[in-house]
Amino acid sequence: MNRTKQITTEEELKQSASLFEHVILYGEKSLVVILLRYYWQQSLDTRVTGISYATTKKDSTGLLEKPLKNIQAYPTDETTYIYVLGRTDSQTESLCSALHAWPQEHIIPVDYELLASLSRRDNLPMDFLCVGFTKCCSTSLHTALSKHKQIYLPRRKELLYGRWKNRYIDAPERFQRTYLDGNSPTHQKLGSIEPTFFFQSHFVYETYGKKPKIIFLVRNPVGATYSYFIMMMKRSMDPKLRTYYHKYKKFTPEMFHDYLHDYIYSGKDQRFCYTKWIKEYLRYYDPDSIHIVFMEDLICHPESTMNEIQTFLDVQPKKYTKLPHSNPGNRVARNYLCARINGKLQTFRVNIKSASQIRQKLFTKLFTFIWKFTLVETKEKISKSDQLALEAFYYDSVRELEQITKRDLKDLWF
Repeated sequence: MNRTKQITTEEELKQSASLFEHVILYGEKSLVVILLRYYWQQSLDTRVTGISYATTKKDSTGLLEKPLKNIQAYPTDETTYIYVLGRTDSQTESLCSALHAWPQEHIIPVDYELLASLSRRDNLPMDFLCVGFTKCCSTSLHTALSKHKQIYLPRRKELLYGRWKNRYIDAPERFQRTYLDGNSPTHQKLGSIEPTFFFQSHFVYETYGKKPKIIFLVRNPVGATYSYFIMMMKRSMDPKLRTYYHKYKKFTPEMFHDYLHDYIYSGKDQRFCYTKWIKEYLRYYDPDSIHIVFMEDLICHPESTMNEIQTFLDVQPKKYTKLPHSNPGNRVARNYLCARINGKLQTFRVNIKSASQIRQKLFTKLFTFIWKFTLVETKEKISKSDQLALEAFYYDSVRELEQITKRDLKDLWF
């Protein structure tokens, strides 16, 4: 028999949800969570007998205590239907091909735009987002824009919603409480400075739609890479980076050389290949909805650069003669033991992003106290050889950025 036609409207989804008593949700994790939340909101979540992400390999328990298995681990059942959830037609077809043992009429694809619309109506409607990049003055921009009366930003930059949204069935409500923190902004632009969103274009689109304007902060990728490395050696969450302290005993420039080969040249971390991520956003957003800001301009010409940002955001320009200097990032772990401690602290710090402001303030005081003993300042600079090697590595990406921004970057960067 032929496969059931794709569900494209909420009315069709309501009908199928009330008709099928046993369903499995299968596909991209974020889409599975969106549809599971829909069933939960309709008080029909008992009909979801299992979930499976496209990447699921081992059996475990998912949200709402639902069985989480590889799709092949679910036996075929004449009374069970499978919702297939992909972002593109080709991905949906690929997911369906894994269900060859199932009756075709029990396989039900769900339209991606329908799922995204269900997600958006549950989330705060953002007016703008700064989605990248790390170590490009985003903290200073957050501090500056927070002082504008027509803009509302949460007290803390980086609520990391994209990291924990799929962990809780009530994540939108948790985020709203954390974001608003008891405030009721009226006649203000709602925004968020989240440089970790640089690789999460699909999350941003599914959560906020096409409404928000998108800001990218960029800087010379060579300096950005080194600054990010220093930050990572402070946080020490990555076990691989902690092994550098075993090798060198304390922080040295040689660690950065190892880092380049382990992460940058290997392609494991491409965060500062800016155009790779900007082009991902251009899949969802018009070029006029994206504004690229050079950190060097922000520092050297704060007034004119901030005027451009405020005009882009459609707010009355506020005069900024200088930019607040924030988050210099010149401290690293003292040694291997301290790196282990810092790694535990940072992991805990990320996991409490959805906690109350009072709890977070208490933990921040605790972290600050411990860091007095586990961190040490470093004045080490990038070596000339590593600088030249990185310039060669990023050369093509920078030239592509020139085409996107229509700006010659040879004098500004290289």
